Amino acid sequence: MKKTLIALLCAAILLVSGSLLVSCAHVCTYGEWQVVTESTCTNKGERQRTCTADGCGKKQTEEIAVDPTKHDLEPVNGEDSDCTTDGTVAHNHCTLCGKNFDEQGNELDKVTISKGHKLSAVPAQTASQHVAGTLAYDECEVCHKKFETGTDKEITDIVVPAEHADYDADNFYCSTCDKYVIVNAEQLAAFRDSVNGGNNYNGKTVVLDADIDLDSVEWNSINLFAGTFDGQNHVIKNLKIVGEANSVGLFGNQWQCRATICNFTVDGADIQGGENVAVVVGYTASTRVTNVKVCNAEITSAHFAGGIVGYGYCKIDDCTVENLTITCIPNLQSDGTYDNGDKVGGIIGYLCAGDVQGCTATNVSLKGYRDIGGIVGALVASDGTDASAKNNVSSKIHIIVDQVTNSYGGKDMYVDGVVGRSINDGGYLAIVENNQASEISYEYIVDNASAQKALDSAKANSIIKLAAGEYDKLYIRQSVATSVKTNEGSYPWYKRELTNLSILGEGTAVIRGLEFISGHVYSTDNSVTDPVTGNKQNYYSNIACKNLVFNGIKFVDYMEFNGWESTLFSVDGLEVSNCKFDMKDSAKASNTGTTAAIHIGSSNGERNLKNFVFDSCEFSNAFQGIYTVNVENMTVSNCKFDNIKHNAIAMQSSDQSAVGGNIVIANNTFTNGTDRVLRFNNIDATARISFADNEITDFCDSAGELIKSGIMSEGAILRFENVKYNGNMLSASTTEGANASIILKNS
Repeated sequence: MKKTLIALLCAAILLVSGSLLVSCAHVCTYGEWQVVTESTCTNKGERQRTCTADGCGKKQTEEIAVDPTKHDLEPVNGEDSDCTTDGTVAHNHCTLCGKNFDEQGNELDKVTISKGHKLSAVPAQTASQHVAGTLAYDECEVCHKKFETGTDKEITDIVVPAEHADYDADNFYCSTCDKYVIVNAEQLAAFRDSVNGGNNYNGKTVVLDADIDLDSVEWNSINLFAGTFDGQNHVIKNLKIVGEANSVGLFGNQWQCRATICNFTVDGADIQGGENVAVVVGYTASTRVTNVKVCNAEITSAHFAGGIVGYGYCKIDDCTVENLTITCIPNLQSDGTYDNGDKVGGIIGYLCAGDVQGCTATNVSLKGYRDIGGIVGALVASDGTDASAKNNVSSKIHIIVDQVTNSYGGKDMYVDGVVGRSINDGGYLAIVENNQASEISYEYIVDNASAQKALDSAKANSIIKLAAGEYDKLYIRQSVATSVKTNEGSYPWYKRELTNLSILGEGTAVIRGLEFISGHVYSTDNSVTDPVTGNKQNYYSNIACKNLVFNGIKFVDYMEFNGWESTLFSVDGLEVSNCKFDMKDSAKASNTGTTAAIHIGSSNGERNLKNFVFDSCEFSNAFQGIYTVNVENMTVSNCKFDNIKHNAIAMQSSDQSAVGGNIVIANNTFTNGTDRVLRFNNIDATARISFADNEITDFCDSAGELIKSGIMSEGAILRFENVKYNGNMLSASTTEGANASIILKNS
């Protein structure tokens, strides 16, 4: 019975189980995985997904592997290390794995900056007699502690005492040397104050034992020093003096002081003052300056200015200036007028009854009103004593004469690469001997009152700048400043050489004519004034000119180069550019006159006029435009000729010579002329003439002739092309000389 009951129960269970199995039998379809826990750089994560069948709800779970790139980063600021504490590199730190990374995610092996000293080696400084030295050592750039070289042993005493233990630095006196010894800027200033306080150091020696930098702190001059100042070949740097005081420099007023100043360099100086202004000594009688060099200096003054000494009765020897600029400007007087602005020299401005010998000036610019020299501005024999400038050398000197700024009239200029003006007195001489000068150039800034003075003063490599305004007739002639007497006889003979002279119009400069005077200058009654002596006497003028330039000037009367004694007259290189020639008010060169706006000639068959250029000029209301005789090589280009009565351009020749070389007439305009555009006399066989790219309007003679010549020698060539007449292109042609005249017409 019991077994039966059990069997029945089991059957019932099986029946129920079978029905359950039948009702749940399906294949699960799972949805997307859902992350339950993210993996990190140290821990696995977990994800699940669930069966999507209704009523099933069955889930699957699995692990997500560790992700070594997923860190929990915290930024850590960087800190510099110092001598006792480690520092840290700026980085990102993972709180999970403890690793460190830079901003780009690169793992860092080390983020600690080790503590320690940053050492730099400091070499030993040898002690001198009066300046302590130092041992060699290593110094930390951070804490500035000092260590024995190559060790970590700290040291505090690195000083090596000066050799002379008795040197009193406070009073800069050394008993051993029996000298006053200056080793720094503070001591130099204290020495100055001592002198200016009344201690003139008479009979005592003051020396420099180190280079000194004054650091452009305003300096007050040392005055009335009576001892010896020996720089011992050291350098004083960055000297600065400002204001308008008189007698200034490193040493200022040294009047009647028998001192010696020697053996040092001043490198870098900015000196401003009134009169008696220099880098080394402003004003002196009896002080000697020897073996002193000044370089990289600028001086501004009103009177008596020099690189070494401003004004002196003194001896200067073996001194040097290099890279120096001096500007001397006239100053206002009590009566409202201006005066001075002069006596400017590379070494000394005004040297009276003294000597300058063996000195050198290089790369120097000097600007003043007059009396300007590369070595001495004015050299004066005085007080029963000669003065001399001997065995000096000047090079690369640029001299600027400014008689426009604060003008007080045209004054004789007296400029030269060595001595500007030499003045003898009472039988005593200003001696200038055995000096050398090279690469000297001159610039003259002038107005009507001073323009002729500039022309009389001009030497090789000169530029004359004409300020805006009207000018009287100017003359290129002999002069006291530049002429050399070459012959004795019934009349004096003078020679003047002009090389590289430029005359420039600044603004609107209007000149009432210019005359170049050469040859035999005479009158039947000796009424001619000799410009060298000032006497009423005839004379001979020989002028040789090379590279003469006129630019930017308006002429209202003619320019004449009168060389009728051709052996006394030559011009090699003339350029006239950007000039205007309006002759309407000229008595001789207007339409009713008889000469040209530019009239240049020589005689006796000489070919002494060569290489002429006329460019971008205007000629109007003239009898002729350009008239030349015996010229070789000439160019007229980009010019305008208007209202010309006779020839626009005439190139004539004497009986013994002819026009020769390369003649170019190009890119010009010719309007309203009643004669020929171009007129030649005889043409040499060497001539190569080009008349091209010109435009002509209503300009020819009554027969329609544009160009006419005398005899055109066999071998000469005239090229005529691309020329318009009244808007029409004329036929091109080339004419070769056949010992006959040529005529080219506008038809």
